Amino acid sequence: MSLFLCLMVMSPASWSAPPQAELSTTALEQQLDHEDWRVRHAAGLALSTRLNPSLPSAVYEIRPVPTRAGTLRFHSEIFSDPAASWSVAERLLQGADGPETRSALAALHASIPQSDAAPLLYIAKHDTSPAVRSAAVAGLARYSQTAGLKAIEIGLVDPDARVRANAVSSVGYHKEGSSLEAELLDALKDPDAQVRSQAARMLGWIEYRVAYVALRTLLSDPAEEVRLHALRAMRTIDPAQTRSLPELEALKKQPDERMQVILKSLQTP
Repeated sequence: MSLFLCLMVMSPASWSAPPQAELSTTALEQQLDHEDWRVRHAAGLALSTRLNPSLPSAVYEIRPVPTRAGTLRFHSEIFSDPAASWSVAERLLQGADGPETRSALAALHASIPQSDAAPLLYIAKHDTSPAVRSAAVAGLARYSQTAGLKAIEIGLVDPDARVRANAVSSVGYHKEGSSLEAELLDALKDPDAQVRSQAARMLGWIEYRVAYVALRTLLSDPAEEVRLHALRAMRTIDPAQTRSLPELEALKKQPDERMQVILKSLQTP
């Protein structure tokens, strides 16, 4: 069976690169430019292992540590070496770790300089864990200008609302996130309140004036958080018009202190 077919028949959960011991270093280097990311990954993994045989085992042995926020994160000088990205991607693709560790691996892979974003885009679209898909989307949005927008677009249509909400909020991390105005407008109609609230927040952040009318409809949304972010975004986009809205009378009766702070700020031109 050819190398390409070997790569294609492997399942997402147990994906692994086939041995390439028969290929020369020059041949492996040439495959790093292959159009298929699976071939690039297999070549990169083989090449990095050939140059540093202890690197894969070192990457697999490192355990993540908890942050103050309670999430896991990897810390090691090993990951300052771009060659480590191939082993990190392989560990992630193998799927042997738990979701929390694999989420940390996704964030780590995105942060390694010169790493190939394609394996992480694959994870963002196909991984069985929403937490891991979400981490892949956020990581690429934060660290990769070229693949970040694609990752966000993948996350915006994810079947899990948590991933969609994280994809929406990741717009703020990307330098060209403001180009996703249409997608954010669509997200205002998402059935999940967290997605709607994050979409409203981002539309205010990019000051997208076209969204004003759509945001106004959310002032009567059943979810408090959605109403809050919609009003906050409208205040940013057009404070004068927002100050005169009749909907404010109903909002004044709500007990949320954050809402009252926004309403108070609107009283002063």
